[in-house]
Parts: sequence; C-alpha cells; structure tokens
Amino acid sequence: MMDDPHPLPLKELGVIFAMGLDGQGGGEPIPAPEALTATPDATHPLWIHLDRNDDDAREWLRDRSGLATSVIDMLLADEPRPRAIETASGVALVLRGMNLTGETDPEDMLTLRGWFEPGRIITVRIWRVMSVRAVRHQLLEGIGPTDTGAVMTALVEGVVSRITEAVVDLEEEAEALSDEIEDGDGHDGRTKLRQVSRKVVSIRRHVVPQREALPTLAAVRAEWLTDANRARLSLAAERSRREVETLDAVREQVNLTEQALLAASGERLNRTTFALTIVATLFLPITFVTGMLGMNVGGLPLANSPSGFVITTAVLLALLGGEAALLWWMLRRK
Repeated sequence: MMDDPHPLPLKELGVIFAMGLDGQGGGEPIPAPEALTATPDATHPLWIHLDRNDDDAREWLRDRSGLATSVIDMLLADEPRPRAIETASGVALVLRGMNLTGETDPEDMLTLRGWFEPGRIITVRIWRVMSVRAVRHQLLEGIGPTDTGAVMTALVEGVVSRITEAVVDLEEEAEALSDEIEDGDGHDGRTKLRQVSRKVVSIRRHVVPQREALPTLAAVRAEWLTDANRARLSLAAERSRREVETLDAVREQVNLTEQALLAASGERLNRTTFALTIVATLFLPITFVTGMLGMNVGGLPLANSPSGFVITTAVLLALLGGEAALLWWMLRRK
C-alpha cells in the first residue's frame, strides 16, 4: 500500500482531525482543543471528524457540542439505519458504505454519521471511511468543496460511488459463476453461489433504506445547500436506486443458477439410478435361477450331467440376451 501523502495527526480529545475551510476549495488543519471550542462561521465552515468509540468525543458531543439530544443519539447509535433528518438548524445524516480498508469484509458495511450546518460539520466514525479520506485530501490540496453543502454532497457521492463499484463487481462475479456452472466447470458451484448470495443480502440490507434516505436529502431546502448540490444529490439517489435494482437482479440470477445446478444434479442422479435399475433388471432373473440351482436338494436338473455347467451357462446367457433385447425394444418404443 502506498504511503498516505497527508497522514492523519495524532488523535487528541477524540478528534481524528479538524480543519477550517477557506471557501476556495482548500482547508487548514486546526488543533483539536481550538476546534472543539471554536464558534461556527458560515463563511469558513469548521469540519470536526470524531472517533465514535473515544470517551472524550462522546463526552464533548453530549455536553458541549450544542446539538439536540436526538441528533447526538443518532450520531452515537450502535447500529443506526441509513437516514436523513432536516431540522431548523441543520441536517443529520447516517450513511452506509463499503469497507475497503481491509479491516473487515467489504460487505460488512461501515457507517458514516454526520451533522451539517452552515458553519460547522461534525462527522463520526468507527472504521476508517474512504470518502472522508478523499475529501480531506482534496481540501489539503486546495481542490476540495467550498462550503458545508458541498462537503456533504462530496461525502454522499463518495459513499454511493464505492457501493456502485462493489455492486458491479458482484454482478460480474455472479455472471462469471453462472457461465462457469453452465459450462460444467463449477465443481464447487453451490459454495460460491452461497457466498455471492450472502454478499447480496448483506449489502442490500443497508442499501435499501439508504435508497429511501437520499431523496430526502436531495429535497432539503436549506439555504446553504445550492441547486447544483441538490442536483448532484438527486443523481446519487438515482444511483442508489439502481444499486438496489442490480442487487435484486443478481439475487434472481443466483437463484436461477442454483435451480439449474440442482436440476443438473437431479438429472445426473436420475441417470445413475436408471442405469442401476437396468443392471438390476437384467440380473434379477439370472440371480433367481442360479439361486434355485444352488439349493442342496435332490432332483436338480443336470446335477449329474458332465455337460450340466455348459448347458446352464448357455441358458443363462440366452436369458440375459433375451432380457437385453426386450429392454432395448421397450426403450425404443418410448
């Protein structure tokens, strides 16, 4: 992995990083103590990124952030569902994104929580969020968003785009697996199908409520959210809707592939059973005859004849040939 060109500062007071936006696409790092006591300024918004598991961060949110209790509970919830809530002073947002950091499985989706108001942005995370990292790098390089609405829009677009990439990869994996099974090369096809199905269920569980939350976000009428940002948020909402449709299509394809795999397996079992039935049918009369001739009682035909074995063998072979001819004729009639 390449070195981070903009490494994070040492965490202090639960603050992973804090920066002030200059309104021109740039951002300047701010020490944690100063950021936590600063007065919001709409012309130069302050962005504070917190560690949700840090006691100092939790204490600041609850006692000194000035946020409503409902918003704080939303930011600190254990397993929040994706949603967007507009209040008189700002927007509270919870999104689910793909975990591409290698800390857990990608389908174990991470959570981005945020509060957005004209002069202040507060984001909270447990695992690293690549969208936050990307926006921070843009600001440090002077090519980032210029205000609160632009930061919120950039974060949403980053989260949605990474989910779209993961869904497309999952769709391609399902199609390749389907072709592999159709060509007869899927030796562990059912195991792979279960893995794909598990990924679909895990991702879809969070993307569906996110699809419902994003249109609400695009409809926010706050003055600090521009029409251009609303248009971009509407596009992100549409992409989220298509993600759900794609996941549904992948799930249906997995189900059809699994049904085809089960049908092929049943067909092979039927052929094997049929072959065994044919063999048993052919040898059952012969087994009966040889069983009769093997009884240790008097009066058995050819028991004392020197040619008894040859005659008996010839009769049994003739019987076997007759049975085979009869079965062949019956099968041809079908």
